[in-house]
Amino acid sequence: MIAIDKLSATFKLERIIYTILTTITALSIISIGLYLTLTQTEGYKSFYSLCVPTGALTLCINRIFKIWNDIYKLLNS
Repeated sequence: MIAIDKLSATFKLERIIYTILTTITALSIISIGLYLTLTQTEGYKSFYSLCVPTGALTLCINRIFKIWNDIYKLLNS
């Protein structure tokens, strides 16, 4: 357990940054969805407004998984 704490401390700043970015993008997807629902906007612009936060969310979650994968690999070696 001590090894996991040391390794997770190594990636602490990166984890915090990606967690904050994940929260921001998730909130923006929810707020854009609510806005589009309440204003009943249709068209390609409303679709494109959801693409950017979705891509950012996917990237952030991927990086968080990579951090934990690196920690797991270091523990097994």
